[in-house]
Amino acid sequence: MQFAAEKVIPVTLIPGDGIGPEIVEANVMVLDALHAPFAWDVHQAGMSGLEAFGDPLPVQYRSVITMPSRSRVTLRNVTHSGILNRRMA
Repeated sequence: MQFAAEKVIPVTLIPGDGIGPEIVEANVMVLDALHAPFAWDVHQAGMSGLEAFGDPLPVQYRSVITMPSRSRVTLRNVTHSGILNRRMA
């Protein structure tokens, strides 16, 4: 499969928690192996946000997570806290 090399597509990437990061990593590996023209914009939420920033929905990521504006595409996984499931449903 060939993609247009000149156009890079920004994608908001939210790995989530639990087995989410492993699932998202596998998806990213497949897309990268296909040379998909994605520029990953990674954000933490759920337990990983809580561990890294003391908040399951870190302040610095709230606008990006609740309404991705830099990209029209979001690859995300569920979080144990359910915070993303409620805000992005």
